Amino acid sequence: MNIQTFIDSFCNLLTFENITFVLSVFGSVGTLITFIAAFKSNRKNLKMIVSNLAYIKDVKTLSITITFENRSRLPISITSARLFISDDEILPEKYPRLVDRYAYRENDEIVARKFLYNINFPVCVQQLGASSGSLLFDVSPEVIQNSSTPLFLKVRSTRGREDKTQLDVCSMKYV
Repeated sequence: MNIQTFIDSFCNLLTFENITFVLSVFGSVGTLITFIAAFKSNRKNLKMIVSNLAYIKDVKTLSITITFENRSRLPISITSARLFISDDEILPEKYPRLVDRYAYRENDEIVARKFLYNINFPVCVQQLGASSGSLLFDVSPEVIQNSSTPLFLKVRSTRGREDKTQLDVCSMKYV
């Protein structure tokens, strides 16, 4: 094949229509990639991590320490939470209820105190951020011990459908 024949065939391919077609294909592929990336980064991606599950015997309250982790690039608000035991729906205790308190002492003198209260709804979680706290549920110990079905925690937010997580009753601490 001679060079002149190669140049002639290349010039025949380099037409206005072919260049327009290649540019439109590149533009379409770029638009599709941008759309998929935006959809993936902006969709609801809420992760719930239950770090502590305890039953407080003296006040007959179930305490769930939970972290809401927002892995999307848009803020989200947690508006409510509900506990399901069998077919019973239990709402959390209203804010403020004391969960725990700490006192830092130095030479028998209290230097600082900290009081921890339950979660106050709505909980606003910024983009790529997290928020944690304790949910308190007024439940009798017989209901938890005699329940044949697992415990479920359903959380409602401002974006999308309800999120549901199963609680591990075997790891529950009785305090």
